[in-house]
Amino acid sequence: MKITIDKIKELGPCFATENLKRIAGGRKSMTLMEILDLDIPASHRVWVVSQFLPENSRVKFAESCAERAIRTAYAGASAAWQKWADRWLSGEYRTAARAASNATMAASNATWSAARAVSWAASSANIAASSANAAWTIAWAAEVETQIRELKELARGK
Repeated sequence: MKITIDKIKELGPCFATENLKRIAGGRKSMTLMEILDLDIPASHRVWVVSQFLPENSRVKFAESCAERAIRTAYAGASAAWQKWADRWLSGEYRTAARAASNATMAASNATWSAARAVSWAASSANIAASSANAAWTIAWAAEVETQIRELKELARGK
């Protein structure tokens, strides 16, 4: 699949058209793999590529992100939330129809949720505010890099 700057612009990216053209390096279009290898922040690459995945791959990606976020937040969550999480992780609350309807939202929120959960865990352990912020930053970066690896596999058709 070739993605053009015009297709990306239709999504409402935060980059101006001139910046998109500069990033593309004169190319009229790029593949998902080329976008994933661009020298821009990983979260921007995740955002673009996840918008162009086929529906079944987008659902798979969203579920994977959501599962990591749930597992990260589980230990510090309330009993009611853990009950819901147990049902979601078991598949009871994870039907294809439900996943498809929530895929876009889950993909956009899962990274932030996972990183935030790690930060909360650090804060609840009475780590200094600067350490908690550093933990959030590290968790965010690790999660986004995990998402890049997953998206590369999905773009290759695995």
